[in-house]
Amino acid sequence: MENWNGMLKTEWYCHPKLRHDKKLISPEQAMKEILAYIDYWNNDRIQARLKYRSPKEFKEAISRGGV
Repeated sequence: MENWNGMLKTEWYCHPKLRHDKKLISPEQAMKEILAYIDYWNNDRIQARLKYRSPKEFKEAISRGGV
């Protein structure tokens, strides 16, 4: 959990193209953006432990029997 919180801060909050250059947002907008980041994390983010594939790609490889 600590790793995820750190990555959220690094990739979402501090990333210049994602958050840093935007004005302060409402709690509702922050929740929408964080939920979108969670979806990205769970489905599209490349991860070394998954042989440099996204979780979605890794699940597809497992279903084809090609891990």
